[in-house]
Amino acid sequence: MNRRTFLATLGGTAAVGGAGYIAIDPFQREHRLWCVRLNNTWFGEAEVDARVKRNGTVVHEDSYEIPGMDASPRGDEEPLYWVDVNRRLLYGWNTDPAVFTVESRRSDRDKWVSQSFDHVEATNIHATVDIYGSSGVAGTRAHEFGSLAQAKGFVEEVKPANRDQSAGNTTERASPQK
Repeated sequence: MNRRTFLATLGGTAAVGGAGYIAIDPFQREHRLWCVRLNNTWFGEAEVDARVKRNGTVVHEDSYEIPGMDASPRGDEEPLYWVDVNRRLLYGWNTDPAVFTVESRRSDRDKWVSQSFDHVEATNIHATVDIYGSSGVAGTRAHEFGSLAQAKGFVEEVKPANRDQSAGNTTERASPQK
């Protein structure tokens, strides 16, 4: 076999093999996304839009007015608490393993910040969306649970405390908007 024939054969094989690789995304991991916390880490209220997608389908979408850190009585201890005046906990969708994406933005902005969790190895996860004042949504962090039991226990513990301080509403069973 001469060099040109070899290179042509190699190139054709790479093109066909590469096309199959592109069509199948080996890096899409499935997770159980138990909840998403919206966390206003700045002073002053922020209106935030949040969307959760499960296998590309929107399973939760709503807007939230979240008071700033200055509304919390906890001061410097603030980061230690999961549920407080300046946070909202979103949950209530099907948590069976799937490819989840969390999208969020300040309501007065056009650009959505999107985060999937392909880099996370654990199956049971939850996420925090950090909101920084006029800068908007800074990003979404994933947190790993060690087990299914730990995830269920955590969600059951924080759900009763997740109250909208002004109206007494929870985000449980929030219906997606269209």
